[in-house]
Amino acid sequence: MTMEEKIDLIFDKIEKIDKIDMLIEKTDQLEKSLNLVQKDIKELKQEQDNTNKTLNFVQKDIKELRQDHENMNRTLILIEDDTSNKIPALFDGYSFHQQHIEEDEKRLDDLESEVDEHSIRISALEQAN
Repeated sequence: MTMEEKIDLIFDKIEKIDKIDMLIEKTDQLEKSLNLVQKDIKELKQEQDNTNKTLNFVQKDIKELRQDHENMNRTLILIEDDTSNKIPALFDGYSFHQQHIEEDEKRLDDLESEVDEHSIRISALEQAN
Protein backbone atom coordinates (compact mmCIF):
# COMPACT_ATOMS: atom_id res chain seq x y z
CA MET A 1 0.00 0.00 0.00
CA THR A 2 1.30 3.38 -0.87
CA MET A 3 1.66 6.19 1.48
CA GLU A 4 -1.08 8.09 -0.22
CA GLU A 5 -3.47 5.17 0.18
CA LYS A 6 -2.53 4.90 3.83
CA ILE A 7 -3.19 8.60 4.30
CA ASP A 8 -6.52 8.26 2.51
CA LEU A 9 -7.33 5.30 4.72
CA ILE A 10 -6.44 7.29 7.81
CA PHE A 11 -8.58 10.21 6.64
CA ASP A 12 -11.45 7.82 5.99
CA LYS A 13 -11.09 6.42 9.51
CA ILE A 14 -10.89 9.95 10.97
CA GLU A 15 -13.99 10.84 9.01
CA LYS A 16 -15.75 7.75 10.36
CA ILE A 17 -14.64 8.64 13.89
CA ASP A 18 -16.02 12.15 13.40
CA LYS A 19 -19.31 10.66 12.22
CA ILE A 20 -19.37 8.32 15.24
CA ASP A 21 -18.65 11.28 17.55
CA MET A 22 -21.51 13.18 15.90
CA LEU A 23 -23.79 10.19 16.35
CA ILE A 24 -22.77 9.90 20.00
CA GLU A 25 -23.44 13.60 20.51
CA LYS A 26 -26.85 13.32 18.80
CA THR A 27 -27.61 10.24 20.92
CA ASP A 28 -26.74 12.23 24.05
CA GLN A 29 -29.02 15.03 22.91
CA LEU A 30 -31.80 12.54 22.22
CA GLU A 31 -31.30 11.02 25.64
CA LYS A 32 -31.55 14.46 27.27
CA SER A 33 -34.68 15.21 25.25
CA LEU A 34 -36.14 11.87 26.20
CA ASN A 35 -35.42 12.58 29.88
CA LEU A 36 -37.17 15.95 29.57
CA VAL A 37 -40.16 14.31 27.88
CA GLN A 38 -40.32 11.67 30.63
CA LYS A 39 -40.15 14.41 33.25
CA ASP A 40 -42.95 16.30 31.50
CA ILE A 41 -45.05 13.11 31.32
CA LYS A 42 -44.51 12.53 35.03
CA GLU A 43 -45.59 16.11 35.82
CA LEU A 44 -48.63 15.73 33.58
CA LYS A 45 -49.58 12.51 35.38
CA GLN A 46 -49.26 14.30 38.73
CA GLU A 47 -51.41 17.17 37.45
CA GLN A 48 -53.96 14.67 36.17
CA ASP A 49 -54.00 12.93 39.56
CA ASN A 50 -54.54 16.30 41.28
CA THR A 51 -57.28 17.16 38.79
CA ASN A 52 -58.93 13.79 39.38
CA LYS A 53 -58.82 14.32 43.15
CA THR A 54 -60.35 17.78 42.75
CA LEU A 55 -62.97 16.38 40.41
CA ASN A 56 -63.82 13.68 42.95
CA PHE A 57 -64.28 16.35 45.64
CA VAL A 58 -66.47 18.42 43.34
CA GLN A 59 -68.56 15.38 42.41
CA LYS A 60 -68.95 14.50 46.09
CA ASP A 61 -70.00 18.08 46.88
CA ILE A 62 -72.51 18.04 44.02
CA LYS A 63 -73.94 14.76 45.28
CA GLU A 64 -74.28 16.19 48.80
CA LEU A 65 -75.91 19.34 47.42
CA ARG A 66 -78.39 17.24 45.46
CA GLN A 67 -79.22 15.24 48.60
CA ASP A 68 -79.64 18.47 50.58
CA HIS A 69 -81.88 19.84 47.83
CA GLU A 70 -84.00 16.67 47.84
CA ASN A 71 -84.28 16.84 51.65
CA MET A 72 -85.34 20.49 51.49
CA ASN A 73 -87.92 19.65 48.83
CA ARG A 74 -89.31 16.85 51.00
CA THR A 75 -89.44 19.17 54.01
CA LEU A 76 -91.13 21.88 51.93
CA ILE A 77 -93.71 19.39 50.69
CA LEU A 78 -94.40 18.28 54.28
CA ILE A 79 -94.75 21.89 55.43
CA GLU A 80 -97.03 22.73 52.51
CA ASP A 81 -99.14 19.66 53.18
CA ASP A 82 -99.33 20.42 56.89
CA THR A 83 -100.24 24.08 56.41
CA SER A 84 -102.64 23.43 53.55
CA ASN A 85 -104.55 21.09 55.85
CA LYS A 86 -104.58 23.64 58.69
CA ILE A 87 -105.66 26.67 56.66
CA PRO A 88 -109.21 25.40 56.09
CA ALA A 89 -109.46 24.48 59.77
CA LEU A 90 -108.29 27.97 60.74
CA PHE A 91 -110.80 29.51 58.33
CA ASP A 92 -113.57 27.32 59.75
CA GLY A 93 -112.57 28.39 63.28
CA TYR A 94 -112.58 32.04 62.24
CA SER A 95 -116.00 31.65 60.61
CA PHE A 96 -117.33 29.89 63.72
CA HIS A 97 -116.10 32.68 66.01
CA GLN A 98 -117.38 35.37 63.66
CA GLN A 99 -120.80 33.73 63.61
CA HIS A 100 -120.86 33.58 67.43
CA ILE A 101 -119.79 37.23 67.67
CA GLU A 102 -122.62 38.24 65.33
CA GLU A 103 -125.10 36.16 67.35
CA ASP A 104 -123.80 37.68 70.62
CA GLU A 105 -124.11 41.20 69.15
CA LYS A 106 -127.72 40.46 68.15
CA ARG A 107 -128.52 39.14 71.66
CA LEU A 108 -126.80 42.16 73.19
CA ASP A 109 -128.88 44.47 71.00
CA ASP A 110 -132.02 42.58 72.08
CA LEU A 111 -130.99 42.82 75.74
CA GLU A 112 -130.23 46.55 75.41
CA SER A 113 -133.67 47.07 73.85
CA GLU A 114 -135.27 45.11 76.69
CA VAL A 115 -133.30 47.07 79.33
CA ASP A 116 -134.38 50.33 77.69
CA GLU A 117 -137.99 49.15 77.67
CA HIS A 118 -137.77 48.10 81.33
CA SER A 119 -136.20 51.45 82.24
CA ILE A 120 -139.10 53.24 80.59
CA ARG A 121 -141.63 51.05 82.41
CA ILE A 122 -139.85 51.58 85.76
CA SER A 123 -139.83 55.33 85.18
CA ALA A 124 -143.54 55.24 84.31
CA LEU A 125 -144.32 53.17 87.37
CA GLU A 126 -142.32 55.50 89.60
CA GLN A 127 -144.16 58.51 88.20
CA ALA A 128 -147.50 56.76 88.70
CA ASN A 129 -146.79 56.21 92.36
